[in-house]
Amino acid sequence: MQREIDIETWKRKKIFDFYKEFEDPFFNLTANIEVGPIRAFCKDKQYSFFLACLYLSTKAANEIEEFRLRLIDNKVICYDEIHPKSTILRANETFGFAHFEMAGDFATFHEIGKKHITDFKESEVFNLHPERLNCIYYTTVPWVSFTAIKHARSGAAFVGVPRIAFGKYFTQENKLLMPVSLEACHCLMDGFHAGQYFERLQAMFLQSEI
Repeated sequence: MQREIDIETWKRKKIFDFYKEFEDPFFNLTANIEVGPIRAFCKDKQYSFFLACLYLSTKAANEIEEFRLRLIDNKVICYDEIHPKSTILRANETFGFAHFEMAGDFATFHEIGKKHITDFKESEVFNLHPERLNCIYYTTVPWVSFTAIKHARSGAAFVGVPRIAFGKYFTQENKLLMPVSLEACHCLMDGFHAGQYFERLQAMFLQSEI
């Protein structure tokens, strides 16, 4: 489900009007998130840590309306729910874009997601459901504990789909940390909303279980 935001009465109208004229209205923030408790939980239960990252990140984003906004045909649309769409590495060192559906609980999401990854890797599909915008674009760079990252973008990216990247986790001061990068359109959200996302995400990763 979705609804249209009335731009004329929207509290962000002045900000929206300002940034929509920018050639590049996107901003990027990268932060290290402590992931030790959930990483241990996944290891103990033999869950995929990657799928846990997708699930928790999208769950955190769904709690913030600005992450569910898209600019479509000069209209600001708010989706009721968004889903993860992620790069999946194949055996031949190429990748494709797989779409995952959120579920009410992680166990269900994991069971369906694990099979979906296996099926996707065996297929020749490059971009599953390219028409769907009620999603977040994810990528994982497990080889680098990056401090910043830049994404490739086309003109179509102006719809404002957020891009989130997970990096290689590392140990620092007895904590397991993982870099998480968020790229978002300033027309639809600000640093305040990015901060809300990182706060929620950190709290979720400090839980003892999902």
